[in-house]
Amino acid sequence: MLIQDRTYESIITIADYLFWRCPEAYIKLCNTYFGGNVRICKE
Repeated sequence: MLIQDRTYESIITIADYLFWRCPEAYIKLCNTYFGGNVRICKE
């Protein structure tokens, strides 16, 4: 994963938490609600 543990003043945002815990669900959420074509970047 490109984003492992990105914190802002030691607070993990919901989006970052979702991305870290379940990237598939995060991507599905983004594609559904924001109409984007979000994919996981492979190394």
